[in-house]
Amino acid sequence: MSSEISTTSSGSGITCIRAGWVIQVDEENSVIPDGCVVWDNESHRILNVCPFSELPADVEVTEHLPKHAIMPGMVNCHTHTPMAPLRGYSDDQNLQDWLQKYVWPAEAQFVSPEFIKLGSQLCIYEMLLSGSTTFVDMYMFPRAVAEVANDAHIRCFNGEAVMDIGDGTIDKMIEAAAEYVNNKAFADDTGETYCLRAPYVITVNGDDQIIEDGCVAWDTRTKRITHVCPTAELPNDIKIDESLEQHVLIPGLINCHTHVAMTLLRGFADDLELMDWLDHYIWPAEKRFLSKEYITLGTQMGVYEMLKTGTTCFLDMYFMPADTVAVTVPAGIRCFNGHAIIDFGDGSVDGLIDVARDYVNNAPTSLVTPVICPHSCYTVPKENLQKLAAAVSSRGDEVPVLTHIHLHESTGEIASYYEKSGESAIETLKSVGLLNRNMIAAHCVHLTEDEISTLATAGVNAAHCPRSNLKLASGLSPVQRLLDAGINVCLGTDSACSNNSLCMLQEMQFASLVGKLSSGSDARSVNCHTALRMATMNGAKALGKDKDLGSLEVGKIADIVAVDLGHIGSLPVYDPVSALVYTNERTVSDVWIDGKRVVKSSQVLTMARPNVNQMEQFRRRLIKFKKEECGPRARHARGPAEWNGSGWSWSASCLRGGEDADVTLAAAASNELPPNRKLIHSERLATAWRKQYKALSSEERDFSDVDFDGVSS
Repeated sequence: MSSEISTTSSGSGITCIRAGWVIQVDEENSVIPDGCVVWDNESHRILNVCPFSELPADVEVTEHLPKHAIMPGMVNCHTHTPMAPLRGYSDDQNLQDWLQKYVWPAEAQFVSPEFIKLGSQLCIYEMLLSGSTTFVDMYMFPRAVAEVANDAHIRCFNGEAVMDIGDGTIDKMIEAAAEYVNNKAFADDTGETYCLRAPYVITVNGDDQIIEDGCVAWDTRTKRITHVCPTAELPNDIKIDESLEQHVLIPGLINCHTHVAMTLLRGFADDLELMDWLDHYIWPAEKRFLSKEYITLGTQMGVYEMLKTGTTCFLDMYFMPADTVAVTVPAGIRCFNGHAIIDFGDGSVDGLIDVARDYVNNAPTSLVTPVICPHSCYTVPKENLQKLAAAVSSRGDEVPVLTHIHLHESTGEIASYYEKSGESAIETLKSVGLLNRNMIAAHCVHLTEDEISTLATAGVNAAHCPRSNLKLASGLSPVQRLLDAGINVCLGTDSACSNNSLCMLQEMQFASLVGKLSSGSDARSVNCHTALRMATMNGAKALGKDKDLGSLEVGKIADIVAVDLGHIGSLPVYDPVSALVYTNERTVSDVWIDGKRVVKSSQVLTMARPNVNQMEQFRRRLIKFKKEECGPRARHARGPAEWNGSGWSWSASCLRGGEDADVTLAAAASNELPPNRKLIHSERLATAWRKQYKALSSEERDFSDVDFDGVSS
């Protein structure tokens, strides 16, 4: 009867009406006393129908109608709306007299576009006042009727009335009726056209077409591209709204692997190898500072940077995903995200899986798509991956769920996992049923030929993160070999604390340069055109959005980036794709997402610059924390995992005090901790998270009392 509303749609993006009764008119003829109907203001789709008592606490009632009933809009399936001026003109007549002696003579005398318009206005006004939201109409001049209906925002199914009146005009009537029915660009489906002109339009279509002196136009109502063509071929009825004299137009860039809230840790711990970086700096800092405020500020910083550098869509894995999209939706950037799932060994992983599944069950919107995010095979044991696979497979192929995971990032990770589990992470994922075309596997640095073949056969998407891989010395991904094997390779920046940038233009450059080196010094490998495709079309394909995003083609959504190539460091331009990928002075000037301008003249329009004072406060606290408790001093980070056959165990660095060497999380889960031993970090953190999750499913929404430095304040 009801479906859970996505918290990503909360706030000004939704409308919620509460009424004395909600009459659903479903198969059970359900009536909900004191019920609510909630819809998304952007997609215009109903998100939730439920009793008021079951309304999620983060959804505010827009209007309360306690004495009213809410019902579906009524549908009038036969009318002649323009005849309203003839109301009462000839009553109490039999049908044929009424038609032949009164109505048809009056119509022959008075019917005109003005008559049609006035009659339609009268009738539609009445229908709206009496609850009709859709009508089916038969009359002359159907376009005039439809124009009134369109302005009034009522649904109209209509056509030209065809009658053989014996004067030989019926053939013309049939032609006019057919022409009207075949009109694919009618008022209710279209709006104004906005058109950009630039010296180069890089389409990233199937032919990698580059149009010199080209235009891209889109319908401002449907948000879909209507024209991609040379200026000389632009139809005369389309005016050019902006000419960008030294720019290229490209599809919006798609970042397929990041942890955007970690932008707050940019530069916190550099020049460290992966596990040292994680164990002794990142995880301890997250344990101490992770909070709603941390997520919000970090996300604001990351989204602001991505918009300024041309990213229009990103795939994110982190904690508190609802807090992330509370930033992304108002900013107007597309976000695919989910809750990072890690088995902390304290029994909380089932709850984490439930939370992740509940989040994924939220209906996607045009800007938010929930995904499943198991961190990795070495942090999520096989039996838990099996549970995730079952949750994903239950959705079927019609509504596939993407899986976002770290895979084969470093040699140490790969060797340790194989030693403890007896199989590779790829074999584990294949055996549980997660290795498929709906998986986006981040990094994929160290792969054998057999493993590459396995990934290709399964249709796995590989998210290449060259700058992060270089900075953490994880290795060089064999990108050209992956591409040659038929693997869809997209691009990701990883987090700003392992990169230290979220700029996809830089990522494209490094992908191409590193790709040449990893291929055995073949300069033709991962060329600039391939790098651009990885950052656009391949990303769209990985996210299952290649029919809507990733290239500048007619029918696709208008996610467009204008890049200025007029700086001296980008000139001269022989190949605009080369200048885009290989030079360093090209700058993003303007960005449109979903047809809406979000960046103009390098200024973000949809969000304020993140608060510098808040950044400084976090920075000072983090500096103090790093000096006193990170590196060799780290005592309460989640340390290197060891598998003992029955559970994960963590090294002494995981313990408060660090006096005893090894504690199995299997024991922690069964509450069999030895006496006088303090809780490990992961259990404390998970306890705090469980409190947040409980709040997410109840009326309690204030997380201010959750202290992520311990359990609660």
